[in-house]
Amino acid sequence: MTSPSVIFVLGPTASGKSKLALHWAQKTGGVVLNCDSVQTYTLTDIGTAKPTLEERKLAPHLLFDFVVPPLEMTAGIFRELAR
Repeated sequence: MTSPSVIFVLGPTASGKSKLALHWAQKTGGVVLNCDSVQTYTLTDIGTAKPTLEERKLAPHLLFDFVVPPLEMTAGIFRELAR
């Protein structure tokens, strides 16, 4: 059994990473996995350049908008969830 391919898209906020990731996810049947700690939180839509709800319907998006403040996300928890 082979491991699935992983494509990393890196860059500053609002540089088009999510758009590119969405394009590849649609083309390959993959998913968009969020690695931005701030985008894990609900109520942080302004200033985070999260994909819109419409964009998230076009391909699976994981680890967005699931931590409700005042709960905190740690690197260890995030690592386990990303597995």
